[in-house]
Amino acid sequence: MLGVPLGPGGASRLACTFRPPGLSEGLVVTSATAAVLALVAVFTRLARRRPAHVPRRERRRIAATGGA
Repeated sequence: MLGVPLGPGGASRLACTFRPPGLSEGLVVTSATAAVLALVAVFTRLARRRPAHVPRRERRRIAATGGA
């Protein structure tokens, strides 16, 4: 342990903080990657969505007219 003078005024506490280098940049990159993955998941789900249900009568009409 080291003795550290706390200065005038009789301070009784010493705060010590550590911030790893690159922490802010890492959080930005991680957040951006998570956002991109979420967007890809949403668009993939929308692309694989089933088409709207076509009633049987309409399917028969389409088949009878050859798809026109």
